[in-house]
Amino acid sequence: MPYTSIAVPYALTTYTRIAARLTITNPSDALCTQFENYINSFTDYIEGRTGRRFLLTQYVNDTYAFIEGIRQYIALRQAPVVYLQTTATLTVNSTTVSLSAANGQIKVGMVVLGDGIAPNTTVAAISTTTLTLSTAATASYASHTGNITIIGLVGCQYRAGTPSNPSWTAYINDQFELMADGKSGVVRVYGNTFGVNNFRATYWAGYLIDFTKVGDPTSHNLPADLTDLCERLVVRAYKKRDAEAEKSVGGPQSNITWADLIDDVDTEVIERYARPIFA
Repeated sequence: MPYTSIAVPYALTTYTRIAARLTITNPSDALCTQFENYINSFTDYIEGRTGRRFLLTQYVNDTYAFIEGIRQYIALRQAPVVYLQTTATLTVNSTTVSLSAANGQIKVGMVVLGDGIAPNTTVAAISTTTLTLSTAATASYASHTGNITIIGLVGCQYRAGTPSNPSWTAYINDQFELMADGKSGVVRVYGNTFGVNNFRATYWAGYLIDFTKVGDPTSHNLPADLTDLCERLVVRAYKKRDAEAEKSVGGPQSNITWADLIDDVDTEVIERYARPIFA
């Protein structure tokens, strides 16, 4: 029977990559399971240390509290927020758009801006390189000459009312915007935001993960240093599995000193991707 994977969907590597790193051919099902247990554990460890989920995920009504001061710039919990620039073929009065290339980051409900795009247009449907708009195009662009931007920040709301009976009001599209290319996950709100649990956002953030398509950024754009970090931690844990309580082991003719699980290079990677801690 084929091996049944137990890896979490957001895992930062695969058991086949670990086996290759250890130069193990044809690993047994038991060994594959052991590798994936390590992978799940260290994926959770890295996510916990950085305060984020790396797999592209939709966050609906992600709520924020601002204990002190007034905020006009809000760092979302997750990043990068999808911000995709591409070219397209558009026909005036038509909702059908032909993209220059398919991209797994595009999801229904995302905001569409650009040449020939009416205000407040969103993605109504997507099928490989064919995009359906919520509003017909206002101009024609042939042979993928129209420049469009697809943004994963779908909406923001502010709260009035009481904790037991909140009243959420949507910001209009011109009252908020994603800063730059979405990598920082920062939103500019045109107004004063303050108080407890009074701001929420709906957005898509994270990376595409498909280890069968590494090298194709339209299907897999997880940073390689995160995968490398996870793999190094798994390999260290696997090699030390029979001496977890030991700093070093040896005998009359040899001695092995175990390195710490996390070294300075690992810490640099973790700090590079760390998000702010929220109340």
